[in-house]
Amino acid sequence: MKPLVASMFAAGIALGVQAAQGGETIAVLDLRSRSHPVVAAEVSDRVRETVRRLLPDARIVDRESDGDFVLSGKVSHGGLGYRAWLELRDRNGDMLQKASATASTRRELVEAVEGAAADLVRSQQEASGALAARAAALPAVPAPSEPAQDALNLDADSGVLVAYDRARRIEVHGRESPEDAAAAWRRVADMPGQNAFREMAISRSQQWEAYAAGRRAVDAQLARDTARLRRVLPLGSVTDEAKIEMLVRFASLHGFEKVSPFVVLLPSAALRERAELSLDCEVKEAHACLQLARAADEAKDAKAAQELLDRACAAGAADACAEAGERWLSGDGRDPARALAALQRGCDSSNAAACVRLARIYEEGDGTAPNAKAGAEVREKACAAGDGKSCRRLAGTSDEPGRVADLLRKGCDGGDGVSCALASREPAIVQRQLQEAAAGAARSTPVARPAKATETAPAKPPLSLSLSARRAASRRPLCKALSSAPPLEDAMTRTATFVALLLVSTSALAWNRLEATRFATLPSDTAHPEGITADAAGNIYVADFDVDHPGPGVVVIFDHSGHVLREVRVAGSTNLLLGLDFTRCPATRGEMLVIDFGGQKVLSVNLSTGASTLFTDLGGGGPNALTFDALGNVYISDSGRGIIWKTLPCGGTAQAWVPTNPLLLPNGYPPFGANGLAFNKGYTALFVANTARDTIVKVPVLGGGAAAGTPVDFTNSINGADGLIIDEDDNLWVCANQADEIVVVNPAGRAIAKLGDFDGLSQDGAPVGLLFPASLVFHGDFVYVTNLSLDLRDFGLPPSVDSDWAAAVKRHTVARLPKHIPPIRGLR
Repeated sequence: MKPLVASMFAAGIALGVQAAQGGETIAVLDLRSRSHPVVAAEVSDRVRETVRRLLPDARIVDRESDGDFVLSGKVSHGGLGYRAWLELRDRNGDMLQKASATASTRRELVEAVEGAAADLVRSQQEASGALAARAAALPAVPAPSEPAQDALNLDADSGVLVAYDRARRIEVHGRESPEDAAAAWRRVADMPGQNAFREMAISRSQQWEAYAAGRRAVDAQLARDTARLRRVLPLGSVTDEAKIEMLVRFASLHGFEKVSPFVVLLPSAALRERAELSLDCEVKEAHACLQLARAADEAKDAKAAQELLDRACAAGAADACAEAGERWLSGDGRDPARALAALQRGCDSSNAAACVRLARIYEEGDGTAPNAKAGAEVREKACAAGDGKSCRRLAGTSDEPGRVADLLRKGCDGGDGVSCALASREPAIVQRQLQEAAAGAARSTPVARPAKATETAPAKPPLSLSLSARRAASRRPLCKALSSAPPLEDAMTRTATFVALLLVSTSALAWNRLEATRFATLPSDTAHPEGITADAAGNIYVADFDVDHPGPGVVVIFDHSGHVLREVRVAGSTNLLLGLDFTRCPATRGEMLVIDFGGQKVLSVNLSTGASTLFTDLGGGGPNALTFDALGNVYISDSGRGIIWKTLPCGGTAQAWVPTNPLLLPNGYPPFGANGLAFNKGYTALFVANTARDTIVKVPVLGGGAAAGTPVDFTNSINGADGLIIDEDDNLWVCANQADEIVVVNPAGRAIAKLGDFDGLSQDGAPVGLLFPASLVFHGDFVYVTNLSLDLRDFGLPPSVDSDWAAAVKRHTVARLPKHIPPIRGLR
């Protein structure tokens, strides 16, 4: 997908317009053929002749590098005769038009190719020349005439005065009826006798005649463009991209309010949606430019995505400015000047990420001269925008203890754990130690011998404490370790010890849980997000298990910043949707598989329309989660019957790959058995969470997936093991829905991290942190988690420890944590 800019290809530089100007160069290349080069040469000559005849003013060349447009193709011969394919591309290689010809003999092929080449050129001329290159100029509306102050004293016929007065009254409506205004002033000018208004009336008549002529030209152009657009949009030979470009060009020429009736002429809902987004982007609707950028990323068109991000940035999307700036600093298209401009715009809009990246440019001299003063100023903006690490960095450069304390408080509020750990200490001591740490970082730091931590880790603060109180409780061991450290021999050793204590402080706190922050909020008409997946562009897809509303179920799509792109209502589904992911079936590529727990089936869903088809029907049980093997086969967990089902990539009848097994049955609470599932990197084992038993079950893979081995318990005591994914190191990341945390288990079954926690409800009634985390997905440097926030009493079950909290939730959320496993002592 290419960005739509003011000078549209379809209306400004395409064949039809350029031919009228006599300035285009077309490279007509020799058609390719391995087995029939002579036939290909003959056909190529006929194509050149045809193009010269249809475009007499064009310059025809035979080298691709010399052409504004390139016409190429190939010839083949098979059992049904000859066939030729022709393609017309622009200088960037983008496809404009295609045509083909078939024939049983060589002579027939030459004649058929002539017709195909003619159709190709005419079709492109029709598409490119459908709209005028520029809008007809409309003259300014003549200014109202000034009344003659001395009219009554003039020696003029009364008839002249009457005609003059009438002309002034008529020209009040001259914008709508310029011909009437011109005629009225002509009558004044033509009045006989003493006529002091004659010269003025002649001038006014000419002004209104010019305006009327301009109006007629504009109306005629609008009529021509309207007729041509209606004729071109249904053509199958015109590319979708050219159709969208023509619509945008029409809107820019004649007004965006006039283009809506033509959008409906586009043949598909997806194309109409793209057209609407393109039109919105043209009028600086930032969200539309962002969605187009994501689509360009998905189409692997980095250049178009970059330009669209720039346009979203210019339209006021600060997140887009940060992303655009980052992209301008990497890859083959690296442009530090454009990066600076984008990041500055984003930072001026108080985007923390843009400020941080801009500060690094000045601090590191990345594409510009190092500038410590500018870097510090931008760090101040980053801190004010909520970047906790920037606040801590500024604290390390301050000479004022009061400012150090204030910056550390801001850093802690911005989510920086080290700032939280330091905020309770004496500001003067922290100030000195931060400065020494900063100075030591500039030198090679010697091996530190930190003081032995003799304190035991404190008990986890109760949930009733506020977040700030819990932070204060959790940072006491670090403060005590710092205050009880033995005398240090010199400044370098003191600095090294301080830095080492910062690095190991997370170990002293037992699990360094990191913090789960709100990534996105579901629309108010949806609730209880459960299944989750992501696409390559970073858009997040969430299925709702909405016990609060009737069906159909909804898939909510968020962009990478957490803004709602759209809601997809899944036709033919119940309100209880669970696992989802993009299909691997070639015939339905782009659709999404969605588990309908209430319907006991899996649906294949068109994300543009919401239409669904049956992928597989399990005929009972409780389908919950799905995953794929290396061949695209689908594996589905059945929470009710303790089965792992398997289907082919395109669905059909499901086979019990793992028949009912006691390790997968719901023997416990909450009564959901086999749940989240994923293969390891080598596809040698399938790991399945059992929510009821708090276990992870390992199923060996035999014969490349042809059969399953005997399931065994892999690890235990993950409280409410739910969604499960596996990272590149074969670590299992598991949602513990009854403990409100993510447990990370290494390939040996050992817990190596516990991440996130529940910290009550926000003012808008949304979970703070994690509440009944259900499913998770990786994208980039983050792991995204759905907060199901499910009150199990809604299913007639006894309450859990979170039931009252879940019942009080008013807004439902998706959380996000860094995809990072914090260090822990004793783990090698």
